[in-house]
Amino acid sequence: MRHAVITGANGFVGFAVMKELLLHDYHVYAIVRPVSCTKFIQKFKAASLDETRITIIPHDLRDLDRIEECLISLHTYFDVFFHLAWDGSAGVKRRDLKVQLDNIQITGNIIDMLTKLDVGCFVGAGSIMEDEVINMAYLGLGQTNPNYIYSSAKLESHLVCRIKAQAYGIDMRWAKITNAYGEGDNTGRFINTMIRKMVNDEACSFSKGDQLYDFIYITDAARAFRYIGEKGHNMSVYNLGSGKAGQLKSFIFRMKDTIQTSSIMNFNTDNTGICYLDESSFSIDSLTQDTGFEPEVEFEDGINKTIAYLIQQ
Repeated sequence: MRHAVITGANGFVGFAVMKELLLHDYHVYAIVRPVSCTKFIQKFKAASLDETRITIIPHDLRDLDRIEECLISLHTYFDVFFHLAWDGSAGVKRRDLKVQLDNIQITGNIIDMLTKLDVGCFVGAGSIMEDEVINMAYLGLGQTNPNYIYSSAKLESHLVCRIKAQAYGIDMRWAKITNAYGEGDNTGRFINTMIRKMVNDEACSFSKGDQLYDFIYITDAARAFRYIGEKGHNMSVYNLGSGKAGQLKSFIFRMKDTIQTSSIMNFNTDNTGICYLDESSFSIDSLTQDTGFEPEVEFEDGINKTIAYLIQQ
């Protein structure tokens, strides 16, 4: 049996990764904030997960000394340490500099902590918005907005991990998520918002929609994380997506056709503030070559699965 630690196990991506690991003979050590433990227990019981292979570490990531003590006391070799927690990944906290700086500090402190544990590798969760902030803010190729504070924090977290891991000789792999969606996401992210509007035949407004985009269903994203932990290469960066990037408007019309809505689609002709990434930002070639990962859920199937989930909520 393998052993894995997960931060953010109560979150959208973290919970899905935990489910994936439990289906593949892992024991999971879930770091969960004390105030969230009750909700977390309810979630894994509702999902009928094997409770005997879940150990809860009930501490906030700002209290890493206590977490370190708990993990050391287990006298266990941890095959993978998945760092998936991130405060302010959506909503107004994306613009909160203090919140985002705290995320960077916590990530760096986790790498420090790993020097005292017996860990095979570290896998961090990044974002395609790292590429966006380089293009828009650093290279000056577009107009930014305060949400790029979150993007810059993700990028800085990535760099801090890489620098510290190299200095300590820690095997570190980084996963850049394009756009994960599906069961378990109750936020107002793009896919959920558009599904709710289209199901109700409401008019939908968008940007110009000619920028490249990609989406990955949550079960595929979770499997990709497992593959990266098991087969990824040290210091490698992997894009998590379907491998079939296209213009955003193409995904929107595929959603419309799948839902069979009469919603009117309004596209803005102004491209101000749009980030135009090239295909390299969406390529999953290295992920496939190193780990054998291939997406399984087509976009239309993922939309139908997401609709079924949202209806139940």
